[in-house]
Amino acid sequence: MSDEDLELAFNGLDGETGAPLVPELDAEAVAKALRGEKLDAADHARIAAALEGDRKDTLGTAEGVDDDDLAEAGWAVVFPAGGGAETAARRKRLKDLLALREDQAGEHYREYTYEPGWGAHEFLTKNKTGYDLANPSGGKVPYYVLLVGSPEEIPFYFQSQLDRMYAVGRLHFDEPEAYARYADAVEKAESSAVSRKKRALFWGTKNKADKSTALSHRYLAEPLAKETERAFGDWSVERALGDDATKQALLDATVDAPALLFTASHGVGFASGHARQAREQGALVCQDWPGPVLAAGQPITPAMLFAASDLAEANVAGAMAFLFACYGMGTPSRDTFAERVKAAATIAPSPFLSALPMALLGHAKGSALAVIAHVDRAWSTSFKWGGNRDQHEAIRSVVHALMKRRRVGAAMEYMGQRCMQLETAYKDERDAVDHGRDPRPEVEASLALGSKDAFRYALLGDPAVKLALR
Repeated sequence: MSDEDLELAFNGLDGETGAPLVPELDAEAVAKALRGEKLDAADHARIAAALEGDRKDTLGTAEGVDDDDLAEAGWAVVFPAGGGAETAARRKRLKDLLALREDQAGEHYREYTYEPGWGAHEFLTKNKTGYDLANPSGGKVPYYVLLVGSPEEIPFYFQSQLDRMYAVGRLHFDEPEAYARYADAVEKAESSAVSRKKRALFWGTKNKADKSTALSHRYLAEPLAKETERAFGDWSVERALGDDATKQALLDATVDAPALLFTASHGVGFASGHARQAREQGALVCQDWPGPVLAAGQPITPAMLFAASDLAEANVAGAMAFLFACYGMGTPSRDTFAERVKAAATIAPSPFLSALPMALLGHAKGSALAVIAHVDRAWSTSFKWGGNRDQHEAIRSVVHALMKRRRVGAAMEYMGQRCMQLETAYKDERDAVDHGRDPRPEVEASLALGSKDAFRYALLGDPAVKLALR
């Protein structure tokens, strides 16, 4: 595999300059960092990513446990410890959702507390559950788990770890009343009071002279739209790709949103504490951005972005979205793709959810049901693997499972399976080197970054929801 084949590209632009958030990576330097070897000055200049943290294998439900039946799979809610009046207020606003899930899950309904500093291991141990296939019988943790709290209260890493064994979603809103609106939206969707036509929109940019969006257009958005159109003859599958992926196209589409919206683009990023960071980080960079050559050094203006503020006239009740973009779901406080490198830096004053997915799920005119998106940066390893080979089966499987009305948390198991495959392959690669084979830095880097990238997909919303279709 050559360096050209590897193409460690990511999607993300600096909102102030329009420059890439990270330069292209050097595979050998990445691999050295992953092996724990000392990096010289040249390495530090070339590298901006490394593998972080330990991860457990994806599991899913045990044989005989139907993940579509909450009475078998179970459902749980997790509130942060010490939340006091704020947690009580959230619980009150979510009471209709909690009552609905308790009625559906019966004896397998649970309420838990998350203690600061816990990883998945501590949470499972406390609740008398080991690393095994999900089966709530005997008082163990149910398969569907909803975290209620900000990433400061319940960290991103805990959500990602637990999601490899369970179907995990999160709810958090800056506006307290949004919790009640979301609970109402789920209840209406499940009672058929709200439903959407079988429409899917694939929106993906291809900005001029921009390598990252050229890759995501060619290997992700365009083929995924074609495959979906062939596979779902009873759906209206619409495309707004390349030059058609404008801000106006999204504004028009969300006035009466499709049941499923898939986007592939840059997400905008800002320096830690920047005035625009909290409200715009992760917003979608539209085709309106002229590209890195024509717009070199120029800020990315709100007119080039689709952000939370652009949803005022939207009708998204009962819809779902999959947003492929850097920071589409949220931002950690530290650069988790570079934490094994001395250059690792603080990228936000505190971890936070992006405003766009929160606005979709807390919409005043009716909430969307779920958003799947990426915490931190999103990489081309999600859909491309060396040379001219696309590798988007995990994403395709999630999208198609949602269109078949699979519960969203169960549909996301495909991303967990991909993460497990890549981590296993990376371990095998290192084992081979330990047994005498020459290192292959390009392979190591691609496997490590690929697994890390898959690990960072996350769900905002109740993991047990399904598309509300008519």
